[in-house]
Amino acid sequence: GTAVTVVLALMVLAVIGGYLIRVGSLLIVLFPLYLFRMIGAGDIKMAAVLFGAAGLRQGGRIFLCGLAAAGIWSLVLLIRRGIARQRLTYLVFYLYRSALGGSVEPYYLEARDGKEASFCLAPCLFLGVIGAELIRYL
Repeated sequence: GTAVTVVLALMVLAVIGGYLIRVGSLLIVLFPLYLFRMIGAGDIKMAAVLFGAAGLRQGGRIFLCGLAAAGIWSLVLLIRRGIARQRLTYLVFYLYRSALGGSVEPYYLEARDGKEASFCLAPCLFLGVIGAELIRYL
C-alpha cells in the first residue's frame, strides 16, 4: 500500500523533475536570443517543450535538425526575396558593433526590418522532429 504509493510518487517526481530541468535549461540557453530579437518567444517555448518531452539526446537531435532546416529555409527566403546580401551585410555589421561597442541592441525590429526578414520557426522544428526520428532509426 503505502510503500508502493511512495515509490510511484517518487517515480513521477523524477520524470517531471527531469522534464522541467530540460525545459528550463533550454529556456535559459535561448533566452539571450530572445532578448536580442533573434528568435521569438513562442519559438523558444515550442523548442523547450520538444526538448523536454523528447529527452536530452533525442531533444538535442530535434533542436539541431530544426536549426538546420531553419538555416536552409532562411537562405531560400532571403534569396527569393532578394534581400540576402542586405541581411548578411547587416548581420556582419551587427556582430561587429556588438563585439566592439559593448552595447547590444535588438537584431530584429519589425518597424525597421519589416516582416519579410522573419519567419516562424515551428515548421522547422517539426522538420527537426522528422529528421531526428530518421537519424534515430537509421
